Amino acid sequence: MSAGQRGNGQTEETITLDAVQPAGDRLHGLRARFDVSERDPSVTENRLALLPAEIRLLEEAINRWARSLNSDGTQPKSVSAQHQRAAHIRWHGANA
Repeated sequence: MSAGQRGNGQTEETITLDAVQPAGDRLHGLRARFDVSERDPSVTENRLALLPAEIRLLEEAINRWARSLNSDGTQPKSVSAQHQRAAHIRWHGANA
């Protein structure tokens, strides 16, 4: 298995792109919902403030995913065994 490739044959880029598409759809839906809520006088200011916050969080996530993509097509650097052990300990604890 090459670096950047998962056991199911998907690359990290493919997995990221698969996550970006539904996030983009959710972002579009949140923006449309905000537009409708903004014109509705029965919606409180507190409730209206929640939607832009969610929109910003989703935009940040999409931007983070986009920056993580390997756009130049070079082979990702492999991680040393020492770094792999350290990551394993962080995720699973020292006794795992």
